[in-house]
Formats: sequence, C-alpha cells, structure tokens
Amino acid sequence: MLKIEKKLFTSQPFGESARLLRLNYQKLLLVNLQGYFDSIDNLLKIDLSEPKAKLDRLNVERRFSPLIYSIFTKLSKACQEKNLTNAIDSIHQINISPENCFYNDDFDFTTILTERWEDEFVNRIRNENVPNKSNETLLILPILNKNLTHYVNIYNDLNKRLANIDFELKLEIDYLVSRLKLFNGKSLKAATSASIFGAIYLKLPPKSEDDFTYFADHIIHETSHLTLDILLSFDKIVLNENHERFKAPIRIDPRPMFGIFHATFVLSRMVRIFQRLAQESKEKAILERLGIFKRQFNEGLETVEKYAVLSDNGKQIKDSLVLTAEI
Repeated sequence: MLKIEKKLFTSQPFGESARLLRLNYQKLLLVNLQGYFDSIDNLLKIDLSEPKAKLDRLNVERRFSPLIYSIFTKLSKACQEKNLTNAIDSIHQINISPENCFYNDDFDFTTILTERWEDEFVNRIRNENVPNKSNETLLILPILNKNLTHYVNIYNDLNKRLANIDFELKLEIDYLVSRLKLFNGKSLKAATSASIFGAIYLKLPPKSEDDFTYFADHIIHETSHLTLDILLSFDKIVLNENHERFKAPIRIDPRPMFGIFHATFVLSRMVRIFQRLAQESKEKAILERLGIFKRQFNEGLETVEKYAVLSDNGKQIKDSLVLTAEI
C-alpha cells in the first residue's frame, strides 16, 4: 500500500502539503482501480486492456475530476457486493468517457445536477436523516436562475482575502477543490464526500446571514474535510469503537469519536481563519462566528483529549490542533 510522509499528518495548512496529499491520493486511487480491474479480469477473463491503458495514461500531476472518484465508488461497491454487472458497467463508464473528462484543471462554479456523476450523490443526501435544531425536512433543489454572478464575486473576494491572511490555506483550496455546486433548500447547508472528491455542495446563504461570512465558514469547513479524508485514506487515525458515542461540538446528536475528531480538526482551522479575518475587519458577523468556533473547538478538543484512542499519526494531528487554531 502507498504511504505518505509522516510530516503530512497535521491540521496545519501548507500549500505544498496539499499538493503532495492530492498527488498521493490520486496515485492511490489509480492503484485501487487497477486492483479491481485485475480481480475482475482474473474472475471473468474479460479483455480490459483498453480501460487499463486509459488509466495508465492518466496524469496524476493534474487535478482529477469528481467523475473518476464517482466511478471508483461505484466499482468498489459493486466488487464488495460481488455484483459483476454493476462492476462491468462502471468500467464501461471509464472506457467511454473522454480522457479530458477525468481532469479539472480549472475551477467550476455551477448549480447542482449539471453533470451526470452527481445524480447518485444528490439522491443519497436527499434521503439522509440528518438531525437539525429546527426540525426542518431536508430539501435540496437546483437553482433555476442561471445568473450566479453575485456568488461568484463573493467566492472571488474570499480568495483575495485568504491570499492576504492565509496564503497556505488558499493554496490548499486551489489544490483540492474543483467544483462549487450551489443549491436551494432546507436543513443541509453544505456537504462534501470522498465519493465525489473535490466538489463542495453549498446551500445559498439565508437572508439572515452575511454572504461573505457564510461562504468563508462553509468553504473552509468543507475543504478541511477533504484534507482529512485524504489523511484517513492512508491511516485509520481514530481507533475508538464505532458504537461509542460522545457529545459533539457541532452536531446536536451524540457522535462516534471519528465524527468528533473530524469536527475538531475542522474547527481548529475555522478558529485560525476567523481570528485572522477579525484582525483584518471587526465585522459583527465574523466576530460572532469566531466566538462560536472557539467554544466549539475547546469542547471538541476536551473530548478528543479525554476519550480518543488514536494511532501515532492521529496523536501527531491532535498535537497540531492548538497550533493550528493559534490559541
């Protein structure tokens, strides 16, 4: 199995670390795809030379599209379930897709459900039962107004401000995020998934919230999840039993330690950025969020330090959390 350097197991954002994480994650994806191909080839004696050659030609130095992650997810599930029909269908998708579809060198900003690979993910999150404080029914809808200029400008403004206050985190976003997908709806505010790695799903800001602060909050939050997703693909990190439940710093329902660690990792970065934004501007919305993030981070860190069972790499990440949060 591929390994990454120990120094990369940290919550502190560094642009070069993000580049190396993405590079190794994409290498790991191709190794795993080839492994599934070999298993199917040995079992069915089907000629897979064309899709294998296409994988061999993929350039891991370029940022992959969520498309290839979605195909891998389907293929992995099909192989685990021994569903050979779905496995071959997944490989067929690789075979018929133009090679340029597997890359996202440029950042895309659209509403949801503009690409075929999204359908399965959107249907899955539409059917999730996510507890929320308002007891709203989950609703996720595409935006029918094609003019997203206002939100593009907010995103560009966030990029400019990050370039001034935390260039390393800005580079991390540039390396890892290939899509921003906006939606209308209720309950869910934002989401990412390793199954469509690189895409951030974000609900339009409610009228009661400041647009810039809302974007900063959720884009940094979801990018941080992507970073930890990569680290978790190279080490289990959290060794607690999954049935154990603990008070969560963000969610209202008790969560496994895996979720607590995820949240605390993310919150260390939220505190970091919002402290820097607050130094730059004393905007009320930024100061209010900073106060919330500090409280949530301290709660999460206390739970992690008391109850987390971590690998050596997990302990190294834990030790980096306070440095990242700059507390």
